[in-house]
Amino acid sequence: MGFKRLLSHLIETGLSPGLWIEPEVNGVRSIVANQLPNEAFFRRNGQRIIEKGRYQLDYLHPAVQEHMHVVIHRLKQKNCSSSAQRMDHAMLAVHTLQSTSDQQDPDSYGAIAAALPTTMTPEQGAIWAYPQPEWHDETNAMTVVNSLGRIHLSGRLDILKPHQFGLIKQGMDIYRILAPRTSSLARCLDWG
Repeated sequence: MGFKRLLSHLIETGLSPGLWIEPEVNGVRSIVANQLPNEAFFRRNGQRIIEKGRYQLDYLHPAVQEHMHVVIHRLKQKNCSSSAQRMDHAMLAVHTLQSTSDQQDPDSYGAIAAALPTTMTPEQGAIWAYPQPEWHDETNAMTVVNSLGRIHLSGRLDILKPHQFGLIKQGMDIYRILAPRTSSLARCLDWG
């Protein structure tokens, strides 16, 4: 299909595509691995460190900084911080987005999503939704109900049954209505 065509198709269906990049690493077989000098990578005993088939880039090296400046012109940065386990407000001050969890169970994610406004603004909180074809409709619907932050829709959407995809689309349609309003909402926490 080609990347450009795929992105166009996503936009035509009303989705806003994003691209997950890990700019701190470089595949050992990539062209860039041969273009940058050895000093541009983390090394041990003079040899590049390889982890999971990738080299770690050293951003202190000017060649790495220049390469990334040329490659990435417009970027919304999401701070992962080990899925918010190491989140702090200093990072929120310099990043557009903050990951809230790697939790894939929508029932467990509900508590995380509900607590989100106590730690950051909803528009900064990256909420992950992972609908699955083997889940009941209610469970798949719950994945997008949790999306009062900044939704990150993931998983194998391409293998959902048509009615399952319809549920997710319906949830995303509601999200598109609510998302512009989240920054003006007043939070109300039930103290029981």
